[in-house]
Amino acid sequence: MESSYVFKTTTGASRNSFSIWKPQVAGNDLLYSRAAEWFIFSSTREYCVFGVPIQSVDVLSTGSLSFSRSTVLGEAYMGDGSVVTSKYPNASLLTSSSRVGIDAATGVVAMTLTINVSRSDGTTETLANFTGSGTYDRTSGRVGGTFAAPEYSAAGTFEGQIFGPRSELGYAFSFTSPAGTAPAISGAGTAFLVP
Repeated sequence: MESSYVFKTTTGASRNSFSIWKPQVAGNDLLYSRAAEWFIFSSTREYCVFGVPIQSVDVLSTGSLSFSRSTVLGEAYMGDGSVVTSKYPNASLLTSSSRVGIDAATGVVAMTLTINVSRSDGTTETLANFTGSGTYDRTSGRVGGTFAAPEYSAAGTFEGQIFGPRSELGYAFSFTSPAGTAPAISGAGTAFLVP
């Protein structure tokens, strides 16, 4: 993904930034959707997707849609018990992947999200394989739902939108393990998909 800072402040040792990312899937820039990341120093990162939403005349009300090529931006953490530490500093989720299928007639969404952590030394580790389901709004093209990874008792939510003429799907996600789970995982980010 290509990024550009549109807002950045520094106060003492604190650095806050707001970044807009132009997603790329299979080496091609997406035309209608973008990711945003709000980083508060030593505190948290917030993610969202935005762009040109699908027009009402293009929203599918019958048949199905399948989005199978993807790119993922975000962060992931792993720890023991209720303390989640940064086991993966300077790691990337760009080798992660997602698939989303939409049954427009029933408004049902099925999704998978595989979180792969790529380190700066070139090694990659699969952290979790999530599966989930949700709903599709046949008037706006919005999607949303929940997902889980049983191996960590981890669960999360996703919310997104179809952008452009049914050509791009973007969603923001977050997940965490319950307190007391060992090992525990957590993470958040955005995923962008094309058919």
